Amino acid sequence: MNFNIVKLSDLIDKKRMDSEYFYAELINEEKSIKEGKLFEDYFKVLGDKFDKNKYDKDTFNYLEISGIDVYSGNYVTDIHKTDLAPSRATKLAKLGAVVVSSVRPYRSGVAIIQKECVCSSGFILFEPTGDISKEELFLYLKSDLFKRQISRRTRATMYPAVDEIDFKDLVLPNLDYSFSQEIKTKIPNIYSLEEKKLKIEDETKEAVNLFLTNYFKGLDIDSIKNLSISKIDISTLFQDKENRIDSEFYHKFYLSMEELFLKSGNFFYLKDYFQTIFKGNTPSKKEQTESNYGYSIIKANALSDAGLNFFKREPITEDFYKKSISKLTQHLDILILSDAHSQDHIGKKINIITEDESLLESVITSGELITIRGGKLSNGLILYLYFFLGSRYGYLSIQRQVRGITSHLYPNDVLEIKIPEPDKQLLSTIEQNFKIINKLDKEKKQILKKLLDKYDEFI
Repeated sequence: MNFNIVKLSDLIDKKRMDSEYFYAELINEEKSIKEGKLFEDYFKVLGDKFDKNKYDKDTFNYLEISGIDVYSGNYVTDIHKTDLAPSRATKLAKLGAVVVSSVRPYRSGVAIIQKECVCSSGFILFEPTGDISKEELFLYLKSDLFKRQISRRTRATMYPAVDEIDFKDLVLPNLDYSFSQEIKTKIPNIYSLEEKKLKIEDETKEAVNLFLTNYFKGLDIDSIKNLSISKIDISTLFQDKENRIDSEFYHKFYLSMEELFLKSGNFFYLKDYFQTIFKGNTPSKKEQTESNYGYSIIKANALSDAGLNFFKREPITEDFYKKSISKLTQHLDILILSDAHSQDHIGKKINIITEDESLLESVITSGELITIRGGKLSNGLILYLYFFLGSRYGYLSIQRQVRGITSHLYPNDVLEIKIPEPDKQLLSTIEQNFKIINKLDKEKKQILKKLLDKYDEFI
């Protein structure tokens, strides 16, 4: 065990009593950085406040800490109505601002803002004032050097956090001109690659929607809003293999949809291909934890219109994980919200897990989610199902299967959903686009890894 002797005057001067702050090895590392640059000399804190009463737009894009991909720096925002703004939506972030999480800052919750948004109060926002660019600041805030320096300055144990003042005396290495230029060129490429990825995803979605529109041609999808009165013989009702007596199931729109499927004959039941489907487990309060044991759970709040927010998962105890191990997630699992206070929310957000298997080894799903797993099916077919369920036709197909006044969706009912059989060309397009998307993701990670490896050489 190592001991450091600290002068009382230093404790008083720094206003710190935590031993980590005075850890000699970290202090010596900061002193040893060649021609080190002091953070406060090159960057300033941005303090623009968001006031919903003065904001001139009906909605705004909201960035939470969990919205940042800690591996690439890309991020997703949620759209909120201005008059219903969350209490933590307090900071206005303009184009080019560099944001970093003040809570557990060593987790690499860092991003360069690409479009004006409103940030959670859990962020600190910076912009350059000297000759160090925002891209160099971004890379520094993702470096191991920063993680060591900021860990030394964090306060509290349950929610380790830092204040703006804790950044002032951070020390940045002095980079040579060529590497600085390389950083300024390549960091924007990460965001450009993300834009390309999103564009391809949109094109794939449009291709599926065009196919579905042609398939359901003649079916008035808006007629679902109309009052429907169907006359059904009670003896037939109880003999129906669907075992349904809820009136919504027999809405004329759904009956017309059935007729179209049967007339076409070109469809399959979800159960024909996807046999693995299950609900997750919901932990008790005791089985949830703030400690990081490496086990986590995906809940309904991680689902969004912009895709699964994988970094919004919550920690669980090891015991709960072990008894829920059958609910373990896998790459390309499709997630559906199955329980909600309002029926129209069920099936509204369909997300798919695209993270690498290495990140999913200790992640399970909660009881409010249904998981559909394709197993050894082709990626094209799995992704086609994902896009179908996310379409208006897919949403209504899910809504038809909701049961009870309390609105629940059950796996066995989901298995009965009828799905248009896609043609080979569409499946091939989906498959090829998915390969391009995977390639773009890998390219982003490689760019950042190479820059960070090179950055270490200047320490």
